Amino acid sequence: MTRMTKLCISLTLLIPFIWSKALELDDNTIHEHVDFSKHALVMFYAPWCGHCKKMKPAFDETALEFASIPSITIAKIDADKHRSIGSKYGVRGFPTLHFFGKGLTEHVEYTGGRSKKDLVEYVVKMTGIDPAVEKEEGKVQGEGESETETAAEEKKKQDDTPPAAAEPSTTDSEPSSPLPNLDILDDDTLENLVYDGTTKRSVLVLFKSADVGDDVYKEMQKTKAAFAREPDVRVVAVDVAKAPKLKEKYGVNEIPLIKLFKYGETEPDWTVDFEEDERTADRLIEHINDYAGTFRVENGDLHEHAGLVLEFEQFARRLAVAVHEKKEEEKEAVMSEAESLANTVPLRNIHYYKDFFKSYIQDPTHLSTELTRLTQTLQTPTTPLSQKDWATMQHNIIESFSEILDHVKQGGTFTDEELGLVEPDLSDLGIDFESMGIDIEALMREAKGNHGVDGESPEGDSGIGSEMGDGNADGDTDDFDGVGQAEEVLRDEL
Repeated sequence: MTRMTKLCISLTLLIPFIWSKALELDDNTIHEHVDFSKHALVMFYAPWCGHCKKMKPAFDETALEFASIPSITIAKIDADKHRSIGSKYGVRGFPTLHFFGKGLTEHVEYTGGRSKKDLVEYVVKMTGIDPAVEKEEGKVQGEGESETETAAEEKKKQDDTPPAAAEPSTTDSEPSSPLPNLDILDDDTLENLVYDGTTKRSVLVLFKSADVGDDVYKEMQKTKAAFAREPDVRVVAVDVAKAPKLKEKYGVNEIPLIKLFKYGETEPDWTVDFEEDERTADRLIEHINDYAGTFRVENGDLHEHAGLVLEFEQFARRLAVAVHEKKEEEKEAVMSEAESLANTVPLRNIHYYKDFFKSYIQDPTHLSTELTRLTQTLQTPTTPLSQKDWATMQHNIIESFSEILDHVKQGGTFTDEELGLVEPDLSDLGIDFESMGIDIEALMREAKGNHGVDGESPEGDSGIGSEMGDGNADGDTDDFDGVGQAEEVLRDEL
């Protein structure tokens, strides 16, 4: 073997290690690599941060996994040195990781584990591109021209979930793909996953022992498979024998016990337990959808109304009527209430509603332009599953608004209830307020008092069920608008 041949071989072996470090960005270069023209996972770190130092090897190894895929960037930036960048992206601690999806307009904060396995699985879920599949096929090309990626995408469509969580079989006689195992957490790892002052994500936890809870475990596996494409929902288990502190802290007096840690909540009202008749996959999925603002069904797909939110559909109807009748003050009121509510709820479909309303008021042609864009995204075979999910929710919102506009243009009307202008029947919420010591009538009176209105509201006025914000900004109406007022008081009580 010649010296030149040996040198070539040595260089070939060294290339992965040259590529292994994540791309280092600064004030000048971040905009070149993080512009939503391709996928990017960015770590905002500080050189003195101990957690950052511990995470660096796993992050660099993740960069190595995706080094040969030009449509994905794994990068990092010293946000202590470049503080304007950290401020721009809302960095409040280190390390902070944000995912920037190709074709999207907003980044998503990563809140998962800090191992290479966690990071790689997350990027695969968010992009639909699996480097292991690319390598097996023997060729790696850029997104948009990759035959391998198309094949991988078709495989994922058949599975309805990423490779780590294939769709379970519905009958014993059918060939069955393995259900995903649950990560078994202990005293330390559960706390790190769930909580840093407020809950960081929605986490469904099965407290079990080695010999108790196997039947429920399978239902939890199905639930995990259903949420495989939801990075802010985790389904895990705890072996109580190995986690005595957790058993005591959360009052686990019998097993199996299923507990949901609700996203964005603080102690002590941050968990909900499920009774025995609610421990089936379909019921667990339904509950998670309610609490986490997701729209999954058991096979991992989105349900047909994914993205739609009652309160914002009511806004949409009011906005359509105001546009048709050229009522500028009502348009401004709807926009103000929508923005107020959106600022209290960290769900991107709600923020999309708000942004769409604003764009449509400024330029009505935005509706057709946006509908065309989303249709093209959904019809493109190489669109990653995570992006298709998001585009589906956006498309449902736009399509619903288009139907509302057509209804109004054809002379159709809406009831006060459809416009969110009727106090709700609180019994529909399924909450026993009396047993909780909450006087709903008093809360309503307090909300009306905060709104500057005396006496009872006339029939047909709005109430707390609409959850639409802060009401009219000028407060010059004699009717009880109630938007956001009773809801705010009720939330404080709860």
